[in-house]
Amino acid sequence: NSADVFENGVKKDTSTALTTVTSETGLILTKDVWNASNATWVTSMSAKPGDVVTYRLMVRNTGNTTVTNIVLKDTLPQYVTYVLGSSREDGVSISDAWITTGVGQLLPNLTAGNFKIITFQAKVGACPPGGTYTLTNKVDSTATGLPNKSATADVIVTAGAPNVPR
Repeated sequence: NSADVFENGVKKDTSTALTTVTSETGLILTKDVWNASNATWVTSMSAKPGDVVTYRLMVRNTGNTTVTNIVLKDTLPQYVTYVLGSSREDGVSISDAWITTGVGQLLPNLTAGNFKIITFQAKVGACPPGGTYTLTNKVDSTATGLPNKSATADVIVTAGAPNVPR
């Protein structure tokens, strides 16, 4: 960028400035579980065996360039079972294969400032009696040119005392 300085129609000086534009990439990954009792997304909540919980994954591009080839892989903990047909990306139904086969969900392009939300449901199974269990659901992400990220959400289950015959 340059500017010329004129006085009475005569060029007196020229000033030049160089502007460097750098691209920045950034990705934020979060994981929540829906707490119906207070109608909010939380990172930890209590549930009972048999409850169906809804998980939410959010990936946000915080940079000023498009992030490509984002893959999200979710790992359900022991005692939690995926509910078939429950996966949605931005509210639109997606294949169960992303979670049932472990291949993950590909987000090919996420433009600067935008985000994607994936939700799905899982059923809490019976835990062994007589204890409190923290069932941690984890999501991992990879993306071209960025470090891997992960996020978790917990469901806490308290199992009753075992039945003791009399």
